[in-house]
Amino acid sequence: MDIEGELEDVAFKMYVDAIKELRKIQNEDNDIRKVYTIGSCDVSYGIDTIIDNIYRRHLNDLYRKYNDLNILSEHYSYPIRENAKYFVLIDPVDGSRELMRDERAAYFIFAWGEWKGKETTLSDIKGVALGRLPTSRECIYEFIVVSENKEPTKYIYNILKQPYEEINSPKNWKSKKMENNSVRDIEHTHICFVAPFYPYRYTATIADEFYEEVKKRFGKKELFNEQYLTTAGQMIGMIEGKLSMIVDIRPSIKANSSIEMLCAHPYDVPAAYLIKKLGGVVVGKDFKEETFWNQKIIPLNRDIEFIAFPNKEIFEKYGGILRSIIEKKIIEKS
Repeated sequence: MDIEGELEDVAFKMYVDAIKELRKIQNEDNDIRKVYTIGSCDVSYGIDTIIDNIYRRHLNDLYRKYNDLNILSEHYSYPIRENAKYFVLIDPVDGSRELMRDERAAYFIFAWGEWKGKETTLSDIKGVALGRLPTSRECIYEFIVVSENKEPTKYIYNILKQPYEEINSPKNWKSKKMENNSVRDIEHTHICFVAPFYPYRYTATIADEFYEEVKKRFGKKELFNEQYLTTAGQMIGMIEGKLSMIVDIRPSIKANSSIEMLCAHPYDVPAAYLIKKLGGVVVGKDFKEETFWNQKIIPLNRDIEFIAFPNKEIFEKYGGILRSIIEKKIIEKS
């Protein structure tokens, strides 16, 4: 893409401005936990509003500079240009609840790709930047970039070892090539069965039956469920060996239970591009990769379903078991 370098640069500047602002507001008596809006996409908290305002300065300039670019964001989007060539897809704070409670890190998601109008899909993503938004207790910042023309690279800045005033320049960040350090079996791991508290029982039943079938075939496994409320955090964690699977089938549960629930949306899942680049597998509800990648990004509040595996080994060993149980339970509810 012609503007890829500039988009990466803008994403970095947005991330640095965000982490600077976080240092000011964390652990202060402010409104970062206040609910501002409840819309069709998600709940917007005070932390979202604060960070959105930081980003918007950069995005306004970007939108004015490139008349062939569309900018799509969770809480606001710019007027759609039908003849655009490119798009930017943004989740300002993926994991607002984790960050505003100062519990665990959230992520800034900035993806770009080729604009194909309303037919634009996740497969049209050509690059992703992911910035870790840390808690007040942390001293290390991480910025990940991957694209068609750039191998997955992590940039790291440690404010205990490096002068804080030099954080603005990318050349002062240490870089390293990312690798797939995922686990090779689910034994002694965390699996993320994404489960809203209600109707929690549907997801729990699928998780339990999956475990029972695994135990029959391979023997008892020591497993734990993980609920980390950031999709990017889940996906990066899986590549780092912290999770062995992510199962997010909320749209199917929603469709078959007639119960409204918050689901993942297009701006939540661009970290799947990183997984794909590093040899992992992300599939849709029929356990085919193309089903996931062919999901459209418009409208932005479209429900997205996915199951992610860190490598082909785990996908081939456990994917079929999980698929048969999910299909059986969904049919039972239909």
